Amino acid sequence: PERQEPCDPPAAFRHVLSLTADAGEFAERVSRQRISGNLDAPEGGFDAIMQVAVCEERIGWRPVTRLLVFASDDTFHTAGDGKLGGIVVPSD
Repeated sequence: PERQEPCDPPAAFRHVLSLTADAGEFAERVSRQRISGNLDAPEGGFDAIMQVAVCEERIGWRPVTRLLVFASDDTFHTAGDGKLGGIVVPSD
């Protein structure tokens, strides 16, 4: 992104495309994503994994064995981290 572009607000997970064999559509959607501002160092990737695991229809999972690969450049949030921000109910 251009340096003048503002960052998107932080989000644990944003669904942008269901599973597809269309590599061009995937590349186009990824290229439109903007960097989001993060207010802390730990990553929220496990929140995204939870959403991908439980939102089967929206993601477009087929009835097969699933494999998720998570890569990060920092530590991850652990149970209880959200309490300081008022998040007291586990994943919905």
